[in-house]
Amino acid sequence: MITVIFKQYGKKPTELIENFERVWFDFQLEVRELGMECYNHIKENIKSKLKRPNSTNNLINSITYKDLLGTGQVGFAIGDINTLDEKAKYWRAVNWGSSHMVGRHLPRGFFRPGKSKPDRAEFRKGRWYTSEGRMSKYSPIVKMPIPPMYFVESLHYFARERIGSLTAKYKAMLKRL
Repeated sequence: MITVIFKQYGKKPTELIENFERVWFDFQLEVRELGMECYNHIKENIKSKLKRPNSTNNLINSITYKDLLGTGQVGFAIGDINTLDEKAKYWRAVNWGSSHMVGRHLPRGFFRPGKSKPDRAEFRKGRWYTSEGRMSKYSPIVKMPIPPMYFVESLHYFARERIGSLTAKYKAMLKRL
């Protein structure tokens, strides 16, 4: 959460409130636009780093957006952790990377589309499915860790930069009033 406090030194609090009420609706609108800009940024960031062309976009679709409006308050929330844990349980491994499976065998299964033991030409063209009762002779060993995407951190820096420029704009506007 980022909190912004506007102060005007040398003026009475009633003067600050009067001045800010003049620009409040514009400020609310710009904060909501900023929220949508941040929401689109995180979705595009994840989309640009996808490895498989036939991705289900499950992680992208699991990221939520919510306006947080109240009396004298405006804000937004992106990516509810409970929703991500429920719909895209792997989001932490994708964001921060994971090496816990390196050197271990995956459960027996098969790639779709493709052969049960794919050759290098079929790499990243399909998905791994466990056999669920059907026997497969192939149980691959994980050789490479999942590289981190850092999409949460990217959004954090993007939002801080945009919020900083927005608040600077309104601070300058309030000084002129």
